[in-house]
Order: sequence, then structure tokens, then C-alpha cells
Amino acid sequence: MQAGSAGRLKIAGAVLALGLFAVTALSMGASSAGAGDPAPELLPDLVVPAPEELQLDKAGKRRILRFSHTTANIGIGPLEISPDPEADSCASHDELWFDADQYVYSDGNGSGEFERGSDGPPETRNVGCMYFHEKHDHYHFRDFARYRLYRERTGRVAARSDKVSFCVFDLEVFPPGVPGSERFYSSKSCQRSDGTHGISVGWADVYRMFTPGQELNVTGKRRGRYCLVAIADPDDRLAEVNNANNVRRLRIALRPYKGVVKRLDGRCKGV
Repeated sequence: MQAGSAGRLKIAGAVLALGLFAVTALSMGASSAGAGDPAPELLPDLVVPAPEELQLDKAGKRRILRFSHTTANIGIGPLEISPDPEADSCASHDELWFDADQYVYSDGNGSGEFERGSDGPPETRNVGCMYFHEKHDHYHFRDFARYRLYRERTGRVAARSDKVSFCVFDLEVFPPGVPGSERFYSSKSCQRSDGTHGISVGWADVYRMFTPGQELNVTGKRRGRYCLVAIADPDDRLAEVNNANNVRRLRIALRPYKGVVKRLDGRCKGV
């Protein structure tokens, strides 16, 4: 990710309401646990807002659909991923690969929201691999996102990405005013093999449209209506409050030969 990238999210009212509702409801549930029960887990909840940036580029005969990708945490605990120096199942690739652990915190003080220093110690769960991404020149958590483009009329896949790796950190507030929201994870961690990656409660990470990997090749595709689908954590490796809300579908009109893309109202059909 380009360090220092900024920009304000244009948050749809419905998404904001969803985030605040989820946090409030889960916080109430955590607070109501009985005194003899184990401390409730303070899990993240990843959501994918609609992309701010969308562009169709012409490069000779090639046509490239570029778009940004935002991953926000509206849960009651942070998403935290750290390399595991003791494990070696990922090291068989090469020396720049590491096993990755997710740290899951519990509500040790019974407040119903995450408080660093009071909640924990965290439980460690293996969630895959981290590695050094040469094009981005820093370390990534592998297979964090996936992109598909569907032809709306037929429901068939018109273009697809490989699973996209990310180094996630706190870049923008999303949504504002969430209880327990505190910026903690920095882009500096992306540069270190022992750096901890994460998204705090009420924060989001953003990959801009010109970041390598934020594109789909639509050369030779017919003009028409399509559905751009972005998924965070496509293999459900990460522990979350809700794995069912990690998908964003955006209805678009494409004219690849002309180099034109346009957002459309309404929901994607048949996808």
C-alpha cells in the first residue's frame, strides 16, 4: 500500500447505520455475560464499502478496469495479525515467508468494548502465511481479498483476480464515533518481517486503484452491464463476528472499447 495515502470515505447512511447497530448490539451482549462465564471474545467484523475510485484505462489494445478497495472493521475487537517465528509451515516457500497468527482478545474487564492493556492476553490462532511482496516492497498477509467481474445478463464470470494479499493498517476512520475506536496499527509495520498488521475498531484500510493488484483485465469484453464483486477474507480464515458481510457488489456499465465505465443504481442481478 502506498504509505501516506489519504482521502475521506463517502459513507452511505445505510452502511453507517449497520455498523453502529452491530457494534451497539454486540457490546450489549458482551456486557450481559454472567460473572461465572468465560470472558466474551472481542472479535473484529470486516465489511467492504463500495469503492471510491473506479476507472477504465486504455493501454494500447488492452483495457484495464481499476478500482480501490476498502476494508473496515465495525466489530468490537481489533483485527490483529502477526508473524509466528516459532512455526515453519510457510517457510518451505522461501526465507521471506512466515506463518501468520491472528490475536483474538477477550473482554477481561467486562466493559463490553475493547480496551488495550485491560483486555487479554490474546488467544493465538494460525490463519495462514505472511510474505514479502516485491512489487509493494513490504510484507503482506496472504489471500486477504478476491475480485470477480460478472456479466449481469448471464451471471458468468467475465474477469477474475488471483487472491490478493494485503498489509492492513489503520488509514481512515470508519465509521466515526465507534466505542473503543483508537488508532493503533501503522504502515511502519509493513516494512518489518516481525511487524504486526491490523485494523482497529472503527478504522479502515484502503488500497487505491493504481496499487498493483487493484485491477481486472477486461480486454475484448462486450459492452453491457456487469457486477463487480469484492470479497475480504475469501477463505474465512479470520475469526470474525460475522463472515457473511464481507462482500461488496457494485453494478456497473462497461464500454471497454471506448474506455468507459459508469456506476449504476440498484442491486446486481443474478450474482
